[in-house]
Amino acid sequence: MKRFFVGPMELDACDGGCGGVWFDASELDKLNAAVPAGHKPLAEITRDPDFKLDEQSDRKCVRCRGVKLERKLFSLGTGVIMDQCPKCQGVWLDHGELETIRQETHPIPHKPRHVVKRITVPQSIPIDFQVVQQVQTLRIQK
Repeated sequence: MKRFFVGPMELDACDGGCGGVWFDASELDKLNAAVPAGHKPLAEITRDPDFKLDEQSDRKCVRCRGVKLERKLFSLGTGVIMDQCPKCQGVWLDHGELETIRQETHPIPHKPRHVVKRITVPQSIPIDFQVVQQVQTLRIQK
């Protein structure tokens, strides 16, 4: 684990390994409040592309030795399943999960698109049945 400073916060991350990040209790909320939208706060953390994550293995708390982390859904919108310690309330996020959470909690506003004024079309358009019959005749002849 390596320590990183993100604004006023000190976080622990598995740099060069799985790329996961540990947040002590309420640090995730503090980070979301302190770091503006669109800012990638953990860009320096690298992930080993050959690292294989075992999703089935039990994860242990970084602070409370021996305490098994509980898997919890962060929100339906993100689909992120975070690992939280039932004792100290710390949270482990796998590589990329923080960015997913921040995209939902701090969406980046998009520039307005150029809008072209629509042409108003009359409510009813007269149908020329002769033209319709000619088109049907051409379809049948093919």
